Amino acid sequence: MSKKKATAKFATIMTEFLKNREWSDELETDSEENTVTLRTGITVKDSNGRLIIECNEKTEIATVYIYYATQCKKVKMDQMKLLLASLQCRMDIGAFCCFEDGYIRWQQTVNFEGSEPTSQSIEGIVQPAWYFAGLYESVILEVATAKTSATEALEEFDKSRGEPNNDEDNESGNEDSTSLKL
Repeated sequence: MSKKKATAKFATIMTEFLKNREWSDELETDSEENTVTLRTGITVKDSNGRLIIECNEKTEIATVYIYYATQCKKVKMDQMKLLLASLQCRMDIGAFCCFEDGYIRWQQTVNFEGSEPTSQSIEGIVQPAWYFAGLYESVILEVATAKTSATEALEEFDKSRGEPNNDEDNESGNEDSTSLKL
């Protein structure tokens, strides 16, 4: 398969994805690297963010990134690392990370090797990204910008969702494998 055809494959898939979402964004194509990229502004629950989708024909990998507009304060980096590690234990797919410059991102990568991805395949990666970015937005932004610790923010988050306090569960011998003890 030639580079031009390969890039056209993902360009077609991404164009269909944009059409289905009724977005008018432009795709970036790189014939040398054989990639197609979408960069667009989005709203994650209550704040602005950035969605980036990168598709690479050479590796047959598609990656979705969602960046929060709010950055983590330098003095909060250690608490943010604790929080993101705990959130990671609650998710089956994707991952949050915080960069040294304070930008916070959710990412999921899917290898489509040997398959025929479609616009629905891309939608199937974007939906969990948006879901998790929205679900954990308040607790992430609370730790990133306020004096709240990761432990306090998670306890408040769990309480607001009606989830049991993990300390009480652990005292009774019931360990919750989806949460990390901070």
